[in-house]
Amino acid sequence: MRKTFPPVFVWQEDREPAAGRLRGVVTDEAGDPLPGALVLAATVRGKATTARTDEAGSYVLENVPPGQTVPMAAAWGYDAVNGAPVRAGSGLEVAGVDFVLPARSPRPVTPTDLRIGQPVQATSNFPEPMVATRIPFTFTLDGVTVDVGQIYLPADQARTEIAPSDSSPLPTLFIVYPSRPLNWDAASVGLTRDGFTLLAVGPDGDRGLDMEGHIRDLRAAMQL
Repeated sequence: MRKTFPPVFVWQEDREPAAGRLRGVVTDEAGDPLPGALVLAATVRGKATTARTDEAGSYVLENVPPGQTVPMAAAWGYDAVNGAPVRAGSGLEVAGVDFVLPARSPRPVTPTDLRIGQPVQATSNFPEPMVATRIPFTFTLDGVTVDVGQIYLPADQARTEIAPSDSSPLPTLFIVYPSRPLNWDAASVGLTRDGFTLLAVGPDGDRGLDMEGHIRDLRAAMQL
């Protein structure tokens, strides 16, 4: 008599390959260490692991995904740099993954066609009922006409006097709003109460999602 045994299923849990580790140093072009620099490695699915350099510019990047990866390093005031491809994983450490970051040199901005509009009275009820002089200005940069700028003068300052006099102890306030400055008109007027002159700017709609363009607009406005 033959006996038939039921099939036996054996469950074997898949184990992910062990992560690896990268070690190295981040310096500038003169060979000086860059403390606080960011080192990053990521998978093709966007899962990233990061580390910061210490005072000596050294870093240890843990939990690097197994397989080939292209690490990168970045620091404030320097250009980000991609390293050479390395193969990590299996619990191994790859040493000598060093980076040399060049100092960042922003492209110069040269605004043109500056136009100062006609002054008008602007009012605010905060922190108290008050009046200031608002003067619009526009300029052109990289082929885009930036038309969101506004200058606010205290009520007792002459309308033809855009900048405070040399004897004024107060600086000009440069304010960047998250939308057009006219949306924040009352706040700007209120800030003139103590004698401040304001130069208010915000994102220009023609730039869209061009963040570098928005930053260049702000740099240009500061030069005016």
